[in-house]
Amino acid sequence: MIPTYVVGRLTGNETGSYLSLDLGGTNMRVCLVRLLGKGEFTLRQRKFTIPEAYKVGLGRPLFDYMAECVGLFLDEARTDQELLPLPDGRSYALGFTFSFPLNQTAVDRGTLMRWTKSFNLPDVIDKDVVQLLQSAMDRLNLNVRVTAIINDTVGCLLANAYRDPNTQIGVILGTGNNAAYYERIPQITKWTAQHDPAVHPATRGETEMIINCEWGAFDNERRALPRTRFDARVDRMTHHVFCQLFEKMSAGMYLGELLRLVLLDLIDRRLLFDGYSSDILNRPMSVDTAYMSAIEADTTADLEHVRRVLEDVLDMPAGSSTLLERQIVQRVCALIGLRSARLGAVGLTTLLSQREDQLSDPNVKLAIAVDGSLFEHYPCYPERLKAALEVLLGEDCVRNRITLGLAKDGSGVGAALGAMLAEKRR
Repeated sequence: MIPTYVVGRLTGNETGSYLSLDLGGTNMRVCLVRLLGKGEFTLRQRKFTIPEAYKVGLGRPLFDYMAECVGLFLDEARTDQELLPLPDGRSYALGFTFSFPLNQTAVDRGTLMRWTKSFNLPDVIDKDVVQLLQSAMDRLNLNVRVTAIINDTVGCLLANAYRDPNTQIGVILGTGNNAAYYERIPQITKWTAQHDPAVHPATRGETEMIINCEWGAFDNERRALPRTRFDARVDRMTHHVFCQLFEKMSAGMYLGELLRLVLLDLIDRRLLFDGYSSDILNRPMSVDTAYMSAIEADTTADLEHVRRVLEDVLDMPAGSSTLLERQIVQRVCALIGLRSARLGAVGLTTLLSQREDQLSDPNVKLAIAVDGSLFEHYPCYPERLKAALEVLLGEDCVRNRITLGLAKDGSGVGAALGAMLAEKRR
């Protein structure tokens, strides 16, 4: 549970133009967001491919490249007259979406703890990445100031809150998963143990701060979650064993591997395909979760789409599966997908229950902003998530007071809104 230093609620009536920079694993994106009020905005964006050479070695070339991309984007926006000149002494505010582990000490300060994905730039570790980006832009004389650094869950929350001020939680349910929520500042002991919120400039006059849960790391101690032997095998195949265990049980990156391991177990016990596998099925991490979506979505009488996945994707011999075996494969997919949705519901229920002041008031409406490929594309995932919430919180509460909505582009729009909130407190 990490304080983000993002404070203050959005009303949807905010206006102005703000920039955002989203650093991803393959691409990065520069955006110009014009807030129009009444929850409306326009978005101009451009994607840039990150050269592999900038992902390893020294950090300065990567940050210089990011600054160059921001400069190119600004030139294009000015040419198209979408970016108006600022008065002397003013800078364009930019929100930086940086979804790597940070030790954040202010809304615009954060030192890198470690790289993930395919990045390996050792000299950046323990450095303030905001300052590195700001210095790179200053070297190009860009009139831009990085006013906020956020992760994608905070961006998801903010992007939805601009349209719906009742938004309490932002959650990513996709390749990875995580959540952020509004917490009462006096309850944030990591913050109040070191600061007086009544006088500290980061919180003075505010009652709530967004918390980045990093819930993918829940139960790394292996004491609470009902893990199976298949979960243990998935964990041991990864680079970081006994880390991100909640995520490894529920995120899209790992569901296909869970399916592969369960199918192999059934094959080894001669309960499927006469005990025969394929080279692809024997290969770790060879089953993409997208294939599970195709299998679950199959409503044909003989499960023709399941057969195609088995034969065309997993390279099982033509005609080697019976209808019963295809039904078993589909059922295994359904169980894995259902567990993922239920685990997500458990996390959301915990966060809603943490705000008992809201949950206990029948007049309070609570919106949950959701982004991610599982929620958006996996068959029945939203319905399973809602059904699990109804079991945990009660049908009346969920149906009358809680809304689950797809919130797209939190990393772009949400980061710009984070920049706006930070700029207002300067």
